[in-house]
Amino acid sequence: MAWNEYFRALRRVKGLRGALSIICIGTLYCFFWGLVSPIFNIRINEITGSLALSGIMFGIWGLVTMIFDIPFGILCDKFGAKKLLRAALAAYIFITLAYVYVNDVLSLLLLRIIHSTFGALYWVSLWTLIRSVPREYEEEEVNLYTVSSSLGGLFAPFLGSLLIMYISWKLPFYLLSSSFLLLILLTRRIPDQKIVVRKDGFKLLSQEMKSFFRRRKTAAGLTLSILATFFTSSIMGSFLPIILNTYGYNIEDIGIVLTISGSLPWVLVPILILPLEEMREKFSLALGFLLNALGFFLFPLSKELSSLLVAVFLVNAGGGAINPTINAIIGKMARDGERGGYSGLTETLKDIGILAGNFSGGFLLQYLGVPIFYFLGFSCLITIPFILFLFK
Repeated sequence: MAWNEYFRALRRVKGLRGALSIICIGTLYCFFWGLVSPIFNIRINEITGSLALSGIMFGIWGLVTMIFDIPFGILCDKFGAKKLLRAALAAYIFITLAYVYVNDVLSLLLLRIIHSTFGALYWVSLWTLIRSVPREYEEEEVNLYTVSSSLGGLFAPFLGSLLIMYISWKLPFYLLSSSFLLLILLTRRIPDQKIVVRKDGFKLLSQEMKSFFRRRKTAAGLTLSILATFFTSSIMGSFLPIILNTYGYNIEDIGIVLTISGSLPWVLVPILILPLEEMREKFSLALGFLLNALGFFLFPLSKELSSLLVAVFLVNAGGGAINPTINAIIGKMARDGERGGYSGLTETLKDIGILAGNFSGGFLLQYLGVPIFYFLGFSCLITIPFILFLFK
């Protein structure tokens, strides 16, 4: 999908009016979270004092959201995603502020559980709203949201690192907490959904799961792609700042890596893969996993900042090819009235990958070390593109 098609779609304001508000919310959300990204995981690791225990804290997200994603998806279809999105944003005001004040493992564990619960509510309701536009605009919106939200986080890590280095590590958290007031105001411009009221939630869940798995090969390929990409991305995303910190790089260096190699690929790659036509999905997924594998292969060989930038860039470039493709496929599979259920189901698959990546990653990194662990990741990733071509 080329950029001229985006602008042609945007001129048809009737279909995308609500989408623009959602895109703004996602873009600002990524920007303000980007401010805390250089210090967030390092702060957690400082409290736990152990990579293995930090992995558990990171993995709490996958465990809790895995439980709530599908129920929240059903609630979106029954009561409207806009209301649930507002509730999640309101909770985030206090959750993000609390990270400044927790100093022990037990308090951190409780905070991670609360954060994960409302995080599930945020992402399921957001993706339900994204997929609620008319089908003729759906693919444009998914890709436009991906690129726009990535642009929002492009310079934020470096800016956040400067605030941390020269003012206070607490300031980015204060800015993040305050930002959710603005996001709540932006939800006023999201059109109310047409809600199909269904009394039997369990029957609704059963129908939506059957609908998803009825396309066996597509569902199998999609499931494999989601699990693999979120397993690897959670490892890189969660432990990268900590590993860089142990290599002796300061917060400003970490901000540079997260900006150039962490955010820029998510802007460039979705644009570059857009012109591919009918076979775009399959080739985009295969390309993404090959880039991921190459990044995992190079990362343990890299110690200089320039070579680390290349390795991390390749990993995130792979994610930039995979994630928009996955989200576009999900949107095509979901029928009207099932957008929330599909969002909940596929977010659950993502959470399983996040849970497995963080739980195993923390232990394996601590006991095997960086080189062996990343070579194991490379061995797994390099086989996936060949498996994908067995699926439709």
